[in-house]
Amino acid sequence: MEEPVGLTYRPDKWEVSEVVRDWHDIHVPPDAPPGQYEILLEVLTTGKTIGEVSLGHLEIQGRPRQFAAPEIQQPLEARVGEGVLFLGYDIGSDEVRPGDALQLTLYWQARDEMQLSYTVFTHLLDAEEHVWGQTDSIPLRGEAPTTSWVSGEVIADRYDIIVAPDAPPGDYVFEIGMYDATTGRRLPVSADGLRAEGDRLLLGEVKILP
Repeated sequence: MEEPVGLTYRPDKWEVSEVVRDWHDIHVPPDAPPGQYEILLEVLTTGKTIGEVSLGHLEIQGRPRQFAAPEIQQPLEARVGEGVLFLGYDIGSDEVRPGDALQLTLYWQARDEMQLSYTVFTHLLDAEEHVWGQTDSIPLRGEAPTTSWVSGEVIADRYDIIVAPDAPPGDYVFEIGMYDATTGRRLPVSADGLRAEGDRLLLGEVKILP
């Protein structure tokens, strides 16, 4: 239940026949079952309903969920912020050429429900930490924002990272993590025995061939 216009323009100030635009964000719980839902507008005063109207129907589309971690090529464990556990990763190949696509699959597990949608960053770095390939995305190519995760869920999150055509041959690593796209602020990362540096994880080694 919310006040009209956030009480910035009280209803007792409205003029007869005036049109007032009133914006409301409806939070859909991440575990809401798929199906058709009715959007019902109800007007109350002093706790009593004085009118209601249906605004139509909304379809909530579910997606498959898994709660058991699959076999992971490179199992690792790190905490990302307060709500995410990183479980490890798969790399399609550890040797590629400039212009090729590198397949990287990251495995996340939700520790709790999250109120913000975070973006995953994946960077291919050389020894001087220059970026030679990058893909930033909402998990599952936008299909599984972190606000849709439920506690205990495991997300297999694949990225195809194009290696820059002019990338010099040599050894490279992946830099990954999560950030809030509205502020650019990265989530802190903590891990035991991993190359975790404050707000990122450094993963694996990839060789770029001539």
